Amino acid sequence: MRTLSLLLAATALALPAARLHAAEKGELWEITTKMDMAGMPDMSQMPPGMAEKMAGRMGGGTQQVCREAGDHSAEMSKKREMKDCTVSKPKESGSTVTMTFDCKGGRSGKFEMTYASGRASYTGVATMKDPSHGEMKMNMTGKKIGACDVAKYKQERDEKVAALKKQGDDAMAAGKKSVKDSNDKQIAECGKAVETMKPEGLGLYGRCGRNPDQPMCKSLESMEKLQPEVSKTCKAKADLWCKRFQTQDGFLAATQAHSVKEGEELCRVQAADIKANLCPKALKKEAWEFVGSVCPKEAKPIAKAHCAGRSYTAKKVDKSGDKWDPFCRAYAGLGMSDDADAAAEGSAPAPKEKAAKSVKEAVADQAVDAGLNKLKGLFGR
Repeated sequence: MRTLSLLLAATALALPAARLHAAEKGELWEITTKMDMAGMPDMSQMPPGMAEKMAGRMGGGTQQVCREAGDHSAEMSKKREMKDCTVSKPKESGSTVTMTFDCKGGRSGKFEMTYASGRASYTGVATMKDPSHGEMKMNMTGKKIGACDVAKYKQERDEKVAALKKQGDDAMAAGKKSVKDSNDKQIAECGKAVETMKPEGLGLYGRCGRNPDQPMCKSLESMEKLQPEVSKTCKAKADLWCKRFQTQDGFLAATQAHSVKEGEELCRVQAADIKANLCPKALKKEAWEFVGSVCPKEAKPIAKAHCAGRSYTAKKVDKSGDKWDPFCRAYAGLGMSDDADAAAEGSAPAPKEKAAKSVKEAVADQAVDAGLNKLKGLFGR
């Protein structure tokens, strides 16, 4: 949060403003900070460990700082730089040091620190007003706890800062890669959904793009801002899915994938209307696999004429030269789905055994017809 960063920066500028007697070694200070912001949860009610983590994220906690001894007023005047802000010179009145700052966007703040006798400890408060986040306050206490090696401290501090920066850069790079990989995977799944005609691969973006009134789509608006490319691509794939659903190859693939009912809901069309349009065309083009899988009325007389006596219980063998084999297998329901037919007929899908039985019935009917014809021949009829 930019406001919090500014507040911490202002605090850091003001901390060295103490007047200290000259000394060869540095001074080790223990500094405790605590954030106070409107809407912030009561950390005293949090489980053990959680409050410390929250305090660390909000700029609170306790740390030790090694400071150069001496009069830092001149140094403070040189360090009064905060991006997009104008910082006043530190003003001292007795044992109290005050500093103010004004920043772009209407943000302003004040820092006030009061030293105890001997300037070996202090209490302070930094406040900042932000039009977007209201008022923020940071309470501080500090006490001198001993001496330290300033040069060593600065070296260790610089190393820690460099390590933290690298850790942060690595984490950011890993995070970006993870987001990109996730987005690429979702986009690939949406593309695959069009090939397989399995609508679940379109994800929420694809489904909600077609039917935004669904309850599960209410929370998707905020997510789209985080994944604009995924949203745009998968919505386009959903439109392409529905266009393909109304073609011969697409509807056949959806039938085989058992996704006709989902297709009706996603695309807001009726399977019966699609079949009424496609079945006569498929029959005319002799697209037998489509007719056998999707068009029961057109398929029945063909099955009676060309599928009698065939067996599909054994392992499938190569019958590339038999143009009726794909049709008969489709009609028998072996490896094909008749969900679309059942939906159009207004009944539950028939099991494969029942579909196969219809072929046996056709064979039986054909045998009965042949027997009757022989009897008619014997009696001259």
